[in-house]
Amino acid sequence: MPNNKYKICKAPKDFPGKVFNLSGVAYCYEHILIWWLYTGQLPEKGKTNIHHKNNNTKDNRIENLELITIKQHSKRHKKGRKMCKVTCTYCKKTFLKEKRQIKVNQTNFYCNTLCMSKGFKN
Repeated sequence: MPNNKYKICKAPKDFPGKVFNLSGVAYCYEHILIWWLYTGQLPEKGKTNIHHKNNNTKDNRIENLELITIKQHSKRHKKGRKMCKVTCTYCKKTFLKEKRQIKVNQTNFYCNTLCMSKGFKN
């Protein structure tokens, strides 16, 4: 299902990107369609994203869109967020976690899903 944070529109029949079928009609995210129409490119799954430069996800003018790596995209959206240093309960590695993601009285932290699964087995 589409994310209501972004505008959706009817997908052209030749659109090679991800589509959502709603009541038998194909829809896609408008910003990805616009990027594809102007550049002929789609974001590479797992590697790149279409970023809204002004952070307004409804502003899909081509001059407001840019193709960036997922790593760059994450960095841009983490600016201004409060981060805390925590230590992985399993491997003891120190890493940063957003303060808003930490629950009151939380004592166990895991740096990745592998450590989490191993930590639960102990």
